[in-house]
Amino acid sequence: LDTIATVDATGAATLTVPLANLTLTKYAQGLAVVAGNATGSAGPDSAATAKIKDYCVPLYGPSDVQWMGDADGRLGWVGGKIQFQRAESEKSLTHYNVYWHSAAGQGDLMGKVPANGFSRPQCEVDCHLLDISVSGTTYTFHRGAYDNEELAKIHFSGPALMTTTSFRTEKYYDFLEVGDRQLSGTKLALPMNIKLPSGLHTITWSSDRSEVEEGWTFHLTQTGTTADFEVPSMQPPSMELQVVAAFEETEGAAAAYGTLKDFDASVMAPSPALVARNLSFLDENVQEKLIKGRIEFFPPSMGADAVTFYHVYFADVDGIAQWTEYSWTLEAPKTAKEMLQIDLDLELPSAAVSIVAVSGNAHGEGAKTWIPLRDIVRSAPANASFSGDSDPVADQVRGDLTIVPAPVPTGITSYAVYLGNGTKKDELLGQIPPSLKKFH
Repeated sequence: LDTIATVDATGAATLTVPLANLTLTKYAQGLAVVAGNATGSAGPDSAATAKIKDYCVPLYGPSDVQWMGDADGRLGWVGGKIQFQRAESEKSLTHYNVYWHSAAGQGDLMGKVPANGFSRPQCEVDCHLLDISVSGTTYTFHRGAYDNEELAKIHFSGPALMTTTSFRTEKYYDFLEVGDRQLSGTKLALPMNIKLPSGLHTITWSSDRSEVEEGWTFHLTQTGTTADFEVPSMQPPSMELQVVAAFEETEGAAAAYGTLKDFDASVMAPSPALVARNLSFLDENVQEKLIKGRIEFFPPSMGADAVTFYHVYFADVDGIAQWTEYSWTLEAPKTAKEMLQIDLDLELPSAAVSIVAVSGNAHGEGAKTWIPLRDIVRSAPANASFSGDSDPVADQVRGDLTIVPAPVPTGITSYAVYLGNGTKKDELLGQIPPSLKKFH
């Protein structure tokens, strides 16, 4: 046992030991007090103990509470799921409390959602040197031509996917460090994907005191940014909910609110909760503008009896079905476990970009889901040209390789650049995403 304080025995009935800024060790749940004298202290078996209750107020709260749709088709009844954005850092909270809410204020507690340690990316040290942008759950970090002795650390939680799309640093000495991996040099195979598991992670950028290069760009996409709370089928006391972050019994001040909407299957088209599940299609024909394969999906897991048919169609970039010949209506199966299928072997309409599945009943079409319609084609880049050598040293070259993209770029994720002798590939120099079109 570690000694954290001592107090003299004065003969008083009670003794007070002030504690300030005491850091609790892992798994510590209480304090133990033992008697001692000049010869030593008694063992832990004779200790008087007191439980510790840590007091902490959550620094951040939830946001953007969304009702994902009513799966209970009875009027006056609701059942389904709410979804909300987790606090930007869950370090100071243990869970979220979900309450009913009305004009009169906070109502009864509905339940709790545990925190999972989520943390949005946070940068420290030389962060002003980085260009940082955010789109949805994807953060983009860019450092162009850099200087010596730079250091930046990006802390975040997983699961996450790190996708590096450009990278040139002094090999071995300037690097991005991700867990036990160190990225350095000018010949990385790009784009490079690194999957990061659950838990806290740090990406470290560091340059030394000598040579510099052109820098790097990577995208960090987190999953698990939202939390779900199931609302069982019931007659609700209110149509409003309140979500509050909490640390044990202490709640934070920031609350988020959401509104439920009742679905009446006797007069309404299917609600958003009744969307088709696991919609998928994989093109098996590698020829351009020809597709072959099977569209597959399942009914919603709850409330499927409120859906009587599914309308599946090809859609253009605006989500509009332009082609009656590429539109199918399927009768809804009796159970949510039965898969629905459509076999395809046809020429792809030039403007079709997605497959849409809509749930419907006698009152119209409602819940909708979609996936990209990808024509899998094998196509080589049209051409490539070199700008000329700008390096005056013999047997060394430096310049830009300009790539004319493949005539049909669908499905191409990168172009690989090799050294070769005209008939045979030799050394891989790197890979670039199709959007860049230039390799330096």
